[in-house]
Amino acid sequence: MLKILVIGDKDISLPFRASGCEAKHVEKPEEGRKMLLEAIEKDEYGIIFIVESMARGCMDIISQISETKALPIVTIIPEIVKVERGAAEERLQQMVKRAVGIELPE
Repeated sequence: MLKILVIGDKDISLPFRASGCEAKHVEKPEEGRKMLLEAIEKDEYGIIFIVESMARGCMDIISQISETKALPIVTIIPEIVKVERGAAEERLQQMVKRAVGIELPE
C-alpha cells in the first residue's frame, strides 16, 4: 500500500500527521528538496504534498516526476502564513500549457 507524505513546516505537517499521513518537518528549501528526492527514491509514496515555499526550490524535480512517472503525485499546498506565493500557480500554468499546447493569458 502506498503512503501519503507531507513536506512542510511544523504548522502544516502536524495536522496531516494527526490524520495518519507521514509528515516531514523541514525549515529550509534545501531541506525540502533533499526530502523530496529521498521520498522519490524510496518509491513507497503515492501522493506527496509539499508547501509552496519548499516547492519553489524543487520545481525541476516536480516537473520531471509528473512528466516521467505516474506516481508519486506531487501536489503543492499553500502556506498557512504567507511566506512566498506563486509556486502552485506556476505549476498549474505549466500543466495547462503542456495539456493545451498554448500559454493562457493571465
